[in-house]
Amino acid sequence: MSRTPNSGSAARDVVEVAEEPLSDPALRSDQIATGSRLKRALKFLLPFAVSGGLLVWLISGQLTGPEVDRAKLLDLVVGSLVIWVPVFIAYGAFSLLLEAYSILRLMPDGNHSLTLWTAARIKAASYLLYIVSYAVGAGTLSFLLPRRASISLAHAAGVVALIAGFDLATLALVTGVSALLLQSGAAGIPQEWIERILGLGGLLAACIVLGVALLRARRSLGPLDRLRELSLFRAARETPPRRLVELALVRFAFVCGFIASMCSVIYAFRIEVPVPDAIVNVALVSAVSSLPIAFAGLGTGQAAFVYLLKDWADPGTLIACSLTMSVGMIALRGLIGFIFSREFALEALQAARQESQEGN
Repeated sequence: MSRTPNSGSAARDVVEVAEEPLSDPALRSDQIATGSRLKRALKFLLPFAVSGGLLVWLISGQLTGPEVDRAKLLDLVVGSLVIWVPVFIAYGAFSLLLEAYSILRLMPDGNHSLTLWTAARIKAASYLLYIVSYAVGAGTLSFLLPRRASISLAHAAGVVALIAGFDLATLALVTGVSALLLQSGAAGIPQEWIERILGLGGLLAACIVLGVALLRARRSLGPLDRLRELSLFRAARETPPRRLVELALVRFAFVCGFIASMCSVIYAFRIEVPVPDAIVNVALVSAVSSLPIAFAGLGTGQAAFVYLLKDWADPGTLIACSLTMSVGMIALRGLIGFIFSREFALEALQAARQESQEGN
């Protein structure tokens, strides 16, 4: 009988010992850190998995069958180089100039620390990371701007966001106007889709314009006044109206240049699509490709392109054309980013040194 209490006590001791590590704060912290690293790894790998899966599915389903004329596709790819490569090179220089000019025009009055050439260099330095993720690329540009333009990080992020907003509004307007010119059911797009594209494009553009107008309004917005005064909205709030109009025209030229460069690939592959249809489809494919679920829009862009232009060419030609678009643009921006990557490396190194000195 005397062994029973001892056995119960021993059992409780075993349970307490078994439970003790679970209550250890250090162990819980390690488990949380491991889970956080796993989530970040999965978040990083998911876009590559989506792109790889979609590309394998498309290529295995459309480019491996005996009915596919691979020699003809190869001739199309090689023959198209003469057309789209010079167009892409010209677009690369043209777009970088417009990007630099846009940044420069949003700098505060009296800020002469940033030149057009410097703005072009820091924008080019962010291209490599824009390929990985739009958010990472925008963050890189927001990091580089304050170090060269003598503005706050929040102000720089506001400049980048304002330019992106103008691009979005311009793309929506261009898509809407092109949708008006489309024939019913053209390019496989039902009439109700065309009406929705037009409505959503106009609504999106109106919301962005209204947002900028509210930020610039002289009337009090009540509790929103403190939000409006944030440095993040300084560019939208203080940039003179004339410069905003100028920015809208510059971004219109930028978006038109992008659409034209993409259309050059379509016509280089001898896909006879009417211009309005090509513009709308390129805009829609760009919207799908920009979704943060695939690496650089690979896979998602090809699937959208094949679906939207299925009435104009066979799937094999469409996949080859779309891959040429995506790979060509990635190569162009990757090359520009690599050439100017030293700009980012130097700034990152200098920032690390400053943090180290401040810590000491």
